[in-house]
Order: sequence, then C-alpha cells, then structure tokens
Amino acid sequence: MKYITNQTDFYIETQKFKKNFIEGMSLPNNVFSKQFTYFMASEFEAILIDEFFDGLKVYMKTVQESNYTFYIVDPTPGYFLEDFDMYGIGIVSQEDTMKEYDSFLGHDPKQTKFSLIDLIDDVAIYPEKGPWAIYASRYWEICLIGFTSKEEVEGFVKCLGEDGDIFCSVSQYIQELDDMLQFSKEVKKKYATMLQNYDRK
Repeated sequence: MKYITNQTDFYIETQKFKKNFIEGMSLPNNVFSKQFTYFMASEFEAILIDEFFDGLKVYMKTVQESNYTFYIVDPTPGYFLEDFDMYGIGIVSQEDTMKEYDSFLGHDPKQTKFSLIDLIDDVAIYPEKGPWAIYASRYWEICLIGFTSKEEVEGFVKCLGEDGDIFCSVSQYIQELDDMLQFSKEVKKKYATMLQNYDRK
C-alpha cells in the first residue's frame, strides 16, 4: 500500500475526493456527488473485513481499475501528520493483500496506543475514476456505497459472490439497525432524513 506523506499527493487525493463527494457535507445529508444515483448499505465494520476487501478487488477488475483510495474524512487527513508521519490517506492496489490493508489500518508508528482505525469517524473510499464510491460513518453505524447505474449495483453484488448479502438496500439496513437498537423518536427522524436521501429503488 502507498501511504500519503507529502503535500503534492495529498492535493491530488483531495481533488479526487471532490469529484466523488460534496465537500463539507455530512450525514444524514447526501454526501455523494450527483453522478451517484443508486445506493446500498451495510454496517460500518464492513470496510474492515476480508469478504469486503476481496470482493472489492474482484469488482475493481471488472471496471478496469487498478487501485482505490482510503481517505479519512473525520478527523481531517491532516490530523494524523504529527503522530502518524502521514496524512490519513492510503492507496490500495490490486497487488495489495488483506494483511497489508490491516497493517495500514493498524498504523501507529509512534506507539501512541491508538491506530488509524481507532481514530476514524468517517471515511471515504473511491477509485481513480470508476462508477462507484463508498462513505462509511462510525457515528451513524453505516457504510454507504453509491453507484452510477443499476447495472453496476448488480455487478458489485455478483463480485461479492456468496457474501453478496453483506450489502442490502438502505431502507432494509436502517430497519434492521432500528430493530437492533430500538431508535428513539429523535433518532428515527434523523435516519428518516437519511432514507429520503439515499433510498433509490
């Protein structure tokens, strides 16, 4: 994996981020750029598991992309410079392994006892210029993946194979989360706003 450590690469990644997401926008609003019109959802931890990592690599091949960016939105990437000797950004290539991905997430060069993954609230994952992008939020307990077409949704699920049920419709995921956590009226209202922004069938 490539760790982003200099301002030039940081600027390049920031510009790529702005092509996929609306800068300054946060959940429950729609954080994705307008080209993304189809959405699926899973739990935040989906971005940490082998099945997701392996399935995404298979999907990347189908859309002819060689790498994708893991961009920490909150805290801001610059937050990590002092203690981690890098911005909160990494580039994952087709050649990288789950072990290398785990090493990136567990990065703690100065032994602060807090790794990257411990400090992440929101993260964006996106390719160079492909038809998909991901936004995951620990606070909202959700991982949203946006696509530019229904065909891409079907292609992504197919690449996950037997693990295709990791992701489901946004409405189904929010309902399952509500069943598990028993949302208060106030929280229900917030997730209803999210549903309006993301549940496109």
